[in-house]
Amino acid sequence: MYTPEAQVQFRHGRVDGVIPTKSRGDSGFDWDPIVMPIIDGRLSEKTLAKMTLIEKNSYSMRYRAIMAVRDKPFRLPQNPQN
Repeated sequence: MYTPEAQVQFRHGRVDGVIPTKSRGDSGFDWDPIVMPIIDGRLSEKTLAKMTLIEKNSYSMRYRAIMAVRDKPFRLPQNPQN
């Protein structure tokens, strides 16, 4: 999010998935053991907590938000005023 002079810009990252009946894994953020992401239209067999960091970063909402910034960067003012 960037807010110059009350102008607000957002980029969103979203991960569709399923919550399993039992949490699986113990790494990552609090929700990682209960999110089985849908990847390329198929339900992953792993929760985010069971994935390697490289796997997880390829599918996470944070990664997708960063890619949205890359694809559509914020426009910064030429002469920002404090």
